[in-house]
Amino acid sequence: MSGKDTMIDYYEILGVEKNATEQQIKNNYRKLALKFHPDRNPGDQKAAEQFKKISIAYAVLSDPNKRRQYDLSGPSGALVDFEGIDISEMGGIGRVFGALFSKLGVPIPTQIGPKVLSQARSLCEGTPTDAKYIVLKEGIPYDGSVSKQVSKFGIF
Repeated sequence: MSGKDTMIDYYEILGVEKNATEQQIKNNYRKLALKFHPDRNPGDQKAAEQFKKISIAYAVLSDPNKRRQYDLSGPSGALVDFEGIDISEMGGIGRVFGALFSKLGVPIPTQIGPKVLSQARSLCEGTPTDAKYIVLKEGIPYDGSVSKQVSKFGIF
């Protein structure tokens, strides 16, 4: 994050408190957008710049996920779309990382690989972690019975 990012306060730009409701944010945005809109201020560069700032601030604060990310990590965090993270490559720290951020409400798509599912199954059954697993292929019927606990884990 650059020094410039740390100086931006979207709440201040919209003239609302950090705990403002969605309606308060919307009302202030509309009021400011009308005041600084380029059509109402033709040729005024300062008004055009302020309108851009107001629009960006509203785009972040009106979206619950972006607002949560902004509150946690500032302007640069709100504008980043997280790509999927493969937690199987992260070992134990991946579990901690995933649990921490999911509790904070930050949506982070994850990919759970066969190794992680196998380890989870092993933990539930008390079997060694190198236990074998069956890869189920889509569209192929399978016969057999699966205990309730084992049925929670599978690879598709």
